[in-house]
Amino acid sequence: MAWRLTTDDGFTLEQVPAEDIRLAYQWIESDLYEITERSYADWIPADIYSSLKTGTATLSMGYTTTQQYVGFLVTSLIHDAGGRPTLFVWAVHQSHKHNYKEQVFDFLEQIARELGAESIEFHSSRPGWERVASRQGFEMVAKIYKRDLI
Repeated sequence: MAWRLTTDDGFTLEQVPAEDIRLAYQWIESDLYEITERSYADWIPADIYSSLKTGTATLSMGYTTTQQYVGFLVTSLIHDAGGRPTLFVWAVHQSHKHNYKEQVFDFLEQIARELGAESIEFHSSRPGWERVASRQGFEMVAKIYKRDLI
């Protein structure tokens, strides 16, 4: 099952086939490092690559009508603490020149419904996501505090 969303203005967001993960990863690797530098992440880019290669995560990439790379989305189907299937968003990145947040949230809902997920979840330490998420119908259910012991 491959997911694809195309908007009226020509933006396309589509799932990368498993056989193309290695090539696609070359496009997103530097953006993954940027995410880990700008916000808290309990993963490193190699974790995402490994999950993409083993099929426990899915990569979707966004393009304009001219096939210009715009950004990406990495998701996994997990089960929350109560056992409910949840679409978990590991990482999202979008070029600063573009604003396709609403389309990405629509795409997430499409994926979640097709997978039978009962919710969509993402974590972020960046305050701006709180405003964006609330406009898309998300509610903050917890702030996570963590102290590494290593």
